[in-house]
Amino acid sequence: MVKDTEFKRRTRRQDIIKQLRKNKTAMIGLVMLLAIFILCIGAPIFAPH
Repeated sequence: MVKDTEFKRRTRRQDIIKQLRKNKTAMIGLVMLLAIFILCIGAPIFAPH
């Protein structure tokens, strides 16, 4: 039972990844959002005090 749900989650994740690979603009947007998010968190840490 548990393995079946894990397998379904993995396949669902793979389907999402496949859809994102097909839609390159969405992929680029996600990467940019992630980069901005990391910069917002990292800026106060790396900025000289």
